[in-house]
Amino acid sequence: MRSISVLFAVAVAVVQPGCTTAPAVRVATDAVFPPFHYVDESGSLAGFDIEFARQALERAGMQVRFERAESYAALFAGLQQWRLRRDRGDDGNHA
Repeated sequence: MRSISVLFAVAVAVVQPGCTTAPAVRVATDAVFPPFHYVDESGSLAGFDIEFARQALERAGMQVRFERAESYAALFAGLQQWRLRRDRGDDGNHA
């Protein structure tokens, strides 16, 4: 349960007014919990959670971008930084 809750706890959908492209979703993971999320031999993110997120978001018509965090704790630190920027009116998603 840890893996799926962490994966989606830091997924952020951003829809900008007047935007004609699909909403973008950034999904962050520490990628250290096989078989749910890990880095495969080729250096790509892999695992059940990665594929589940990719399929679910693409079927919902959203673009997905995966980001790898340095650690489990860094996931939440990154989310907090996003919240602080958002509260100041800068969500970091400028077209």
